[in-house]
This record gives sequence, structure tokens and C-alpha cells, in this order.
Amino acid sequence: MDWSEVADALDARVDLTRSAWSAAEEADDRLARENPKENGHDRRAVRAAMALSRASDAALLSSARWLLQRRADGRSAPRRLLSGRLLPGRVTPGWWCRAVFRDDAGIWRLIPDAGPEERVGLFGSDAAVLGVTGQALLLQASLQGYLARDDYYEAYVSTGRLETFGQGPSVPAAPGLSPKANLKLWTSLRPGLGIRVRADMTDAFDQAFLNQHAVWERARDYAAAVAELLRRAN
Repeated sequence: MDWSEVADALDARVDLTRSAWSAAEEADDRLARENPKENGHDRRAVRAAMALSRASDAALLSSARWLLQRRADGRSAPRRLLSGRLLPGRVTPGWWCRAVFRDDAGIWRLIPDAGPEERVGLFGSDAAVLGVTGQALLLQASLQGYLARDDYYEAYVSTGRLETFGQGPSVPAAPGLSPKANLKLWTSLRPGLGIRVRADMTDAFDQAFLNQHAVWERARDYAAAVAELLRRAN
């Protein structure tokens, strides 16, 4: 393949991953509408669809990052795209789905840095270069949201009653400990404590949550931007 053909192949994979995500979301919505009690078999089918979608997104991001680095290094176009995480056959086993959900298909280890897009022979002000840079920065924001996901919580003295859930005095912060370490210390010493988002970190928590869970869509957008860049730089 030449780089133009590689760009077309990457675009085709973007379309496939977007279709897989849409199908998983539609199946989840349909299950919620038609069977609120969540039939076990149907729920397993939806989880399998979600797991396949996440694995496909991670494989797509891996391919896009690898292709861009290869082009930036001045190497020739590859014969085929990377396959990424090995997908199951016609039957999607439960253990495989659990492995995908446990580490988000490894996508956090694949988040790219901005920079290689500036070494493909186009001006830094080119729209395609800026497009890849912008998507890389959004993925970095997703990674930061994931890494900081436990830093917004605090332990508090709970009454144990549902009507006062989330209410009660905060436990004191131990000197020299991070919020995450402080939370771990107190919950290990007093298992009955409640856990809540710190009042002064609500907005930051909401933004980090949105960034973290946007990683799948951002992975697809990044790959699409890389495909356009490879096409323009060919």
C-alpha cells in the first residue's frame, strides 16, 4: 500500500468502529426500553457489544498512533494496519469482556502525545496538522481525567441512614498526604466511613468525568484526523 491507500484503510476502520459503538448504544437503549428488569441473556449480549466496541476503539487508536509515527519517521507505508487487541471469534466469552472492562482495553497506555504530526512535511499551520494536534490534546485531557479520578473524593462520618446519605462531617486531612492517600488511610482505619466528592471539587470532578468517558469518541476522531493528515501529506 502507499500512504493514500493507508489513509483510506484507516478511514474505513474509523467507520467500522463508529458503527460498532452505535450498535452497542442502540442495543443498550433498546434493552432499557423493552426490558427494564434486564434479562440476563440480553444484558450479556449488550456487555459483549460494548466490550467489542471498546476493543475496536483501542485497536484503532493504536493503529493511528503507529501510522503517524511511522510517517513522521520517514518510513514507507506498511502493508496492513495493526490488529490491536485480539478480538474473539463468533462467540464473545464472558472472561474476555471482563478483561476488556477491567483495563478499558488498554486504551490508557495508547494515548498519543502531540508532535509527530508536525514532521510529515506540511506547515505547522496546516489545518490537517492542527486537527491532529487538537485531537491529541483532547486525548491527553481524557488521560488526565482518568489518572485524577480518585483525587476528588473525601471520607466523612456517615449516619448510615438513606435520608442523610452524603451528609456528615469530613474526616481531617493527614499532613503530607495527597487526597487519594488520605482517603485510603481513613477508609482502612474506619471501614464504616462514607465517601463523597469534595464540595470544593465538584466542578473539577464533573469535567474530569466527562473527559475520561469521552476517550472512546476522541480516539475515533483522532484516527480520522490522522487519516486526513496522511492523505494530505502523501
